Parts: sequence; structure tokens; C-alpha cells
Amino acid sequence: IRYNEYEMLLSEAVNLLPPQQKQVFQLARVEGLTHEAIASRLNLSQGTVKNHMVRALQSIRKYLAPHVSLYFLFLLD
Repeated sequence: IRYNEYEMLLSEAVNLLPPQQKQVFQLARVEGLTHEAIASRLNLSQGTVKNHMVRALQSIRKYLAPHVSLYFLFLLD
């Protein structure tokens, strides 16, 4: 049950991200692409991709923090 709750919370957090952060996050975490591959696919610099990932992870952690243990937050790294 907890796992399903965590999945739902994570999905909610991802859906709240700005469009480009969401796209970069999903390409990295769902499709498993590297920052280099994402940069090439989206015609962005690798630095921009990294910045989007950092901001996305910060936003997701902030959203999840009141709901889950610190252990789960470290799994996102």
C-alpha cells in the first residue's frame, strides 16, 4: 500500500513540474537517457539539461518531503 502511495505522490510531483523540467526528468528517469542524449534529442546544452534535472529533483523532494521518509528521498538520487 505504501509503495502505491509513494508512486502516486511521485507522479503528482512530476506532473507539477514546468514542461521542460518534466520532459527532461522523464527522459532521464523513465527512458534512462543520459544528459548527453537528452541534450541532443531536445537540442539543448548538457548544462541546461543538468540544470533542469537539478531543479526538477529539488521540486520533487520539496513536494514529497512532508509525505515520505528521508530514505525515500535519497532514492531519487
